Amino acid sequence: MSRRLKTYGVHLVLDQVFDELNDRTPAQGLFKRIDAHPLTVGGASKDQDARCGFGAGKLAKGYKLHEIRSGRGHIDAWRLTAMADNEVRAAPALIDQLPPGGGYLVGDSQYDANALYDQAAQRGYQLLAPPQKKRRALGHRRHSPHRLRGRSMLDDPMARFGQPPRLGPELLCARAAIERDFAHEVTFACGLKHLPSWVRTPHRTVLWVKCKLIISLAWTHRKDLC
Repeated sequence: MSRRLKTYGVHLVLDQVFDELNDRTPAQGLFKRIDAHPLTVGGASKDQDARCGFGAGKLAKGYKLHEIRSGRGHIDAWRLTAMADNEVRAAPALIDQLPPGGGYLVGDSQYDANALYDQAAQRGYQLLAPPQKKRRALGHRRHSPHRLRGRSMLDDPMARFGQPPRLGPELLCARAAIERDFAHEVTFACGLKHLPSWVRTPHRTVLWVKCKLIISLAWTHRKDLC
């Protein structure tokens, strides 16, 4: 079985199953969410590709799953990187896979970078990411006009006076839904949490993640499949 898992035919079948289940969730809409989830291994692991980095606010060793989802949960793009690769380095490959049409791409403060704002704008999307605490002041250097627009959209001074929230803050609040998607993937069917001892090296980890995503999508659409 281990030898067959490396063959092109098995990977092709898994890709077709993933696409069939993923396409059952609507991909249309102006709202996209981007985030990352750590997949940790033990500190004594001999996997040389599972380098140390920050995941979920603490230092860990393993890999990271990066995803872009639509507002309805459709997975527009995903990729696996080492834990040491931060969100800014992994995001460009995901943004390049965004479907045409445009809209809003919302992430956390890790994605507040000029290059990502420009790249998202080239795909027709306005990136929205709150500033990091140590980078709230923009300083005097040149910034992307799309980053400045994103800052203005998130700035809502009238909210403290009881006025209805603007679009930017509402989208930022809705981004929390991707955390629930990750939580569902983590808790369902012994899902995407600590990697088991037999899942090591990138090619095995990618295959394991793909199968877990298929299980999660199948559970989501279980009523349609019956």
